[in-house]
Amino acid sequence: MRYIFTLLSLLLVSNLIGQVKIKCDDVKLANKPLSEVSYVKAIEKRINGQFEACEFKLRNEMFVETEIHPFVSTLYMAYSDHRPVSISPDMIWLLICQGFSTHVNLNTEELRNKFVSFNDKKKLVVNTQFISDKFKKGSKNSPWELAFPMMADSISKYVKKDIHSLYVQSFSTTTPTEKAAYEIALLDVMSGYFEYEYATACGIPEINIEGTKFDWIKIKNNLNSLKGHGIDKWINSLEPIMQQFIDASESKIDKTFWENIFKRKDESGGPYITGWIIKFFPYIRNGSQEMIPNPYINKEPKEFMEGLETNQFNNGLSKASFIWNYFGKEYEMEFLAGFVGIKQDKKSLTLRPEIGWLVKDKNSSKKKSKLIN
Repeated sequence: MRYIFTLLSLLLVSNLIGQVKIKCDDVKLANKPLSEVSYVKAIEKRINGQFEACEFKLRNEMFVETEIHPFVSTLYMAYSDHRPVSISPDMIWLLICQGFSTHVNLNTEELRNKFVSFNDKKKLVVNTQFISDKFKKGSKNSPWELAFPMMADSISKYVKKDIHSLYVQSFSTTTPTEKAAYEIALLDVMSGYFEYEYATACGIPEINIEGTKFDWIKIKNNLNSLKGHGIDKWINSLEPIMQQFIDASESKIDKTFWENIFKRKDESGGPYITGWIIKFFPYIRNGSQEMIPNPYINKEPKEFMEGLETNQFNNGLSKASFIWNYFGKEYEMEFLAGFVGIKQDKKSLTLRPEIGWLVKDKNSSKKKSKLIN
C-alpha cells in the first residue's frame, strides 16, 4: 500500500515539475545528432562580429549552428529531420515580449503617453563601481549579469505602468539566464524613451512541454496586461494557443493542434512556414527587410504559396545600446539577449532553443573574440 501511495505521489509531482511529452507526427525518428560548433563560433556568426562577454554557463557548450531565429530554426530542423523539440514557458513568454517590443519600437511616439510623461529620451546612468570592482574592458569575467537588473529597475521610476514586473517573470523553469533575457527585453521595449549608459514526408515526432500548468496559466493571464496598446488583435490571437499549452500540461492533448506547430498538417516540405508558431511574430520582414505587420495574425495561410519564409523573422535577440564610461574613456556597447542558439540532447536528439545573453562592443572588429581573464 505504501509503495502504491509513493508511486502515485511521484507521478503527481513529476506532472507538476516535469515535462509533458506530446506524440505528434508518425515519422521515423532521426538516428544521429546534428553537427555542432562551439558557442563562441555559433554566436559570433549570428551577431556578425566578436563579443565582449557572455554568460558563464554557455562558454564551453556546443551548439547546432543557425543563421536565423533559433526558435524558428529549431522547428525547421525538427520538422525536416524528424527530431523531437523541447519548449519551455520562458521561451514562449520571451517570444511574446519580443513581439510586443517590436510593436512599441515601431510606434514609439504614438504610445509615448502610455508609458512615460516626458518628451525626447531620458538618460539613465548606472555606476558599475557601486556594483562591483571587477568590470574590466575585454574581460570575460566582468559581472554584467549584475548590471542588467539595476538598469531595468531604474526604468521603473519613470514609467507609468509597472512594465518591469510584467516583463520580468518567474516560472518554474526560469533561471538567472532567462531573467537577464527578460531584463534586456525590457530595456529594448523602452529604448525609444531612454538612453542607457553602461524528405517529402516531414514532421516533428515529439514535443516536450516543460514547466507546470501554473506557468502556462500565468502567461495567458499576463496577456491581458499587454492589451490597450494598439495590438489587441495580436494578443487575442495568442489566447487560444496559450489555452492549448494549459490543456497539454493537464495531459489534454489536441494532437492535430500540436502537429500544426510548424506547418499545417495538409502540407509537407517547401519554403513556407504555415503553422501557428507564426502568430508569435506580430511583425515580419518584407523583401526590403523592413518590418511590416504579419498578415497571418488573423487569418490562416491556406492558399498555395502563402505563409512565411525563414528570412522574414527577426533574429530573436533583444538589443539595448549603452555607453560604458570606462575610467574616462567612452565605449559604445550593446546588451544582447534572447534566443542565442540551439542545443541538442545527444541521446534523444531533442532540439531546444537556448536563451542567453552577451555584451558587445559596437565598434569591435569581426575577428574572433579574444577574451582575457
